Amino acid sequence: MNVGRVHGGATGVSLRQVAATLRRTTEALLLELAHPGTPQPAWDEFEWRVARVAAAIHGLSAWLAVHSRWRGPDAWQSFLHSQRHQTLSRELQITEQLRALDNLARRDRQPVMLLKGAAMLTLGIHGAGERPMSDIDLLVRDPQRAWLHETLQHLGYAPSGGDERHDIFERVDAIVPDGLGEVAGCPVRIEVHERVAERLPATRVDITAGLWPLAASGGLCGYVSRVALLRHLLLHTAGNMSTRWLRAMQLLDLARVTAGFDDDDWRELVDVSGEASAPWWAYPPLRLMQRVLGADVPEWLLSLTRRRCPRALAWQSEHRSVADFSGSHLWVGALPALAWSRTPVEMIRYAHARLCPGATQLVHLAERVRRQPWGSEGAWYTHSQGARLRRWLISRPARPQVLHAVLRSLTA
Repeated sequence: MNVGRVHGGATGVSLRQVAATLRRTTEALLLELAHPGTPQPAWDEFEWRVARVAAAIHGLSAWLAVHSRWRGPDAWQSFLHSQRHQTLSRELQITEQLRALDNLARRDRQPVMLLKGAAMLTLGIHGAGERPMSDIDLLVRDPQRAWLHETLQHLGYAPSGGDERHDIFERVDAIVPDGLGEVAGCPVRIEVHERVAERLPATRVDITAGLWPLAASGGLCGYVSRVALLRHLLLHTAGNMSTRWLRAMQLLDLARVTAGFDDDDWRELVDVSGEASAPWWAYPPLRLMQRVLGADVPEWLLSLTRRRCPRALAWQSEHRSVADFSGSHLWVGALPALAWSRTPVEMIRYAHARLCPGATQLVHLAERVRRQPWGSEGAWYTHSQGARLRRWLISRPARPQVLHAVLRSLTA
């Protein structure tokens, strides 16, 4: 989708204007997230509409409905309160589905672990209806995998593809509505993992060991500790930062989970007896959380993880804005995760995988695109990899997912 102008209502605006406004509104929303009560921006109607996109991209709409002191135009308030209602409704749906799965897992004495948002929901990390959830992530050991697949189908789910990270299950009768932000009627997807890992950017970082509770019995269970939850959230946030899909809500997750941590908790996160084992990938999300939200992170921990982090990436974490790591960056990037490479060999492997993806990667990409409302728009994902490369070299294409959200907001 590479157009010079975006048309919303009676007037058209340039993509450059959209890109600049998206960044500007994102930064303003982040200030309000960190310090509720900041002066309300003097935005025009176009800027308030783009601010809706920024709020939706970063998962902040429902939070803003509760905590923001901005009044804004009536359409802004209506959007936020509608998003809060949608988030609450979706949260109730997810809670019911987790209860049904837990009953069956207890009956059959099968341990299944809740990951990320589902785990935080059961722990009450956020207030009711403040945090959006697009899906339910579950971790299962190999002996329980067949049981879980069969049980999910019993609950009305069907296999719907997947990739090296997870198997995807969707409702048999799923119809994905097209809307901006949270839509209660959007079917809840379930992702089943056997490992917890991310590619950063070409090397697989696996942290599965140590996440399971020591005495996991039948039923849904959480992480072995709050620190284990943090470790997973940090890795997932790092993965999203590397592909420029960070959400500000992820930084708030980190801040909420670490609230009240003492030095022993932070030391549990890393093996301080051996610097080589320090999780270098923890530095970017920890540093960004500290910069944006003013969260308290021990200097010794930042120093330790920074020493293991690639220099270019450490610099970016200290100087680049949230927009640079997120969907608020409008443009398609050829090698967005290059700075995450730790060796020249890893850099070459990442560049090759990105520019010349294998058949399996292309199948997984096509499967993801197929399920999304924006998947058939424009020609970016419908063209071959070679055509996309040629197009990127001669133009500056916009990311279809982001531009679709902008168009939805401008024409609503």
